[in-house]
Amino acid sequence: MSEAAGPKYQHVMRVLMEEIDDGVLGPGERLPTHQELVRRFDVSRATVQRALRELSVESYEVSAGWRLPGAARDAQRFAAWLTGSGQVPPANVRLFLSPLPGTPRTDGLPEHAEATRENIERALFHDLPSRDGDLLWIHWAGHGFLDDRRELLLPYSEATGAHTSHLNLESALRWWGSSHVEPGRFRHQVAIVDACRVQRRPGARLNFGQVDYGMGAVAPDRRQFLLYAARPGEAAQNEADRRSGLFTRMLLRRLADLSVGQSVHELTEVTRRVQADFAELRASGQAWQEPTFEIDRGWNGSPIFGDHWAAPASPASGAPPWDQEAWNQLATLARGRGLPPHVYDAYRWAFDVCGCAAPLVDSLPAGGLTEIVRDLDLRQGRPGMPLALPFVRHLAAHAEDREWGARLGAAGPAGGGGRGEPGVGTGAGPADGR
Repeated sequence: MSEAAGPKYQHVMRVLMEEIDDGVLGPGERLPTHQELVRRFDVSRATVQRALRELSVESYEVSAGWRLPGAARDAQRFAAWLTGSGQVPPANVRLFLSPLPGTPRTDGLPEHAEATRENIERALFHDLPSRDGDLLWIHWAGHGFLDDRRELLLPYSEATGAHTSHLNLESALRWWGSSHVEPGRFRHQVAIVDACRVQRRPGARLNFGQVDYGMGAVAPDRRQFLLYAARPGEAAQNEADRRSGLFTRMLLRRLADLSVGQSVHELTEVTRRVQADFAELRASGQAWQEPTFEIDRGWNGSPIFGDHWAAPASPASGAPPWDQEAWNQLATLARGRGLPPHVYDAYRWAFDVCGCAAPLVDSLPAGGLTEIVRDLDLRQGRPGMPLALPFVRHLAAHAEDREWGARLGAAGPAGGGGRGEPGVGTGAGPADGR
């Protein structure tokens, strides 16, 4: 096996997983010994040990080989964060577990129910939609498979080879983003999935069937944030010795000191930090997966990417380019300051929110803040939304100096920032080069 195909232990792991799926390794059947695998794959004993450690697949009826030490503990850890520093009342948390024997119980958490189809779908499609709330937060840890439409199928605990009962995550989110949920409820919805996103293979002895929950009319006031532990085609790493998924462990490190309210507004930034953490782990050979996120998904199945998902821009109709008063305000705010944090994210976000193609060069325009705004102002945005406006609003929302951020947020072209009568912006430019 060539290095280009990936680490050798991943190859061993994938082959064994395929044999479990195909029924070659039946329920309760022992895995091959270390020595047998060393001879079969022509690899070292250390490679085999690592492959088996990552393979240790918490309790499913499909096969003993599907056991996944750590998934139940991950759910408990996430619930502990929600009810602890997350500041969510325990009565508002629904916990579903199918733990392996010996999984310790965490005090102070709500009572859990088995992670069966009946229990989870009753909560997801009947109990929770009838509640008053602004935020739906789903954390799922377990196995995952992509179907032919690249939708993620998450098996329930009672899944068998003949009837692999599962949650279709994307279909469930379409349901939640529609009029099936009453207007004004659950305007923000977060789904965090620590599961593999490997392709369901034709001929494998798993019978998923078709699951679609349907949908009502589109509810435009709702936004969804999907965070996956891995890219399509990748396995999510399980740390059997720690009884944890690597992704959940790294994510909770970043969420530890945040309330749920704070995490909602900083979720994109938190995610990018986790992605940077994984980039370091991959560089040192300690991880292979790459977490990814999507902000909203169009009804044609296309993901809509962006940054500041919790406060979508509200473009004013017919907003003109920046006028001289706006440039003067910006120059005053920029004078004596370096570039603020998140300036690159704000620059890319401006193109995303306006539906425009971003520059191919992966860098900022040269100069200070006013030069970046000038660059955006000279480009074509879309009717009602010049590119400079979402850029400035993003910086204002993320400013560490709240007073400065409030002043920046109030800056902008007359008519574009809600200030006075519409103005004319012909030939306006910055009064100060910084």
